Amino acid sequence: MDYVLELRKLVGHRPLLIVGVCIAVLNEQDEILFIERTDNDLFGFPAGSLELGETVEEGAKREIYEETGLTAGKLEFVEVYSGKEQTYTYPNGDECFFVTLLYVCRDYKGELVQTTNETRAAKFYPANSIPQKIAPHAKIIVDDFMNRYYKKLIQK
Repeated sequence: MDYVLELRKLVGHRPLLIVGVCIAVLNEQDEILFIERTDNDLFGFPAGSLELGETVEEGAKREIYEETGLTAGKLEFVEVYSGKEQTYTYPNGDECFFVTLLYVCRDYKGELVQTTNETRAAKFYPANSIPQKIAPHAKIIVDDFMNRYYKKLIQK
């Protein structure tokens, strides 16, 4: 079931408050996983909205799997993002106000899948060459992660 798609049938493009998850996946070389999304042709961390009855951790693990084919183990909570800066209007006109929980995942298994129904490409990038074509609301999260958390995480 896709809760947001069901709501969209009822409310059309009207603004929705969406609880979502965003996951910075790091490999053994401390490279960061970015996906190219099919819904807006932009890059970002694996991310998505929660389904009814799902915990945020379950949602994060589901989104990683759906968008990359990787099975996540342990997740580390990082931050919550909300407010006016977390609004986005999709190319189809759907307007969203996001409350997004950011997690880090270093514990995963499987082969990285390049293409899914949500992902055009998936690749690990060195910190000095991450994609810049990112939706404004997601760029705030990516920039904050890179500036405030990434260096601390790789020193562990």
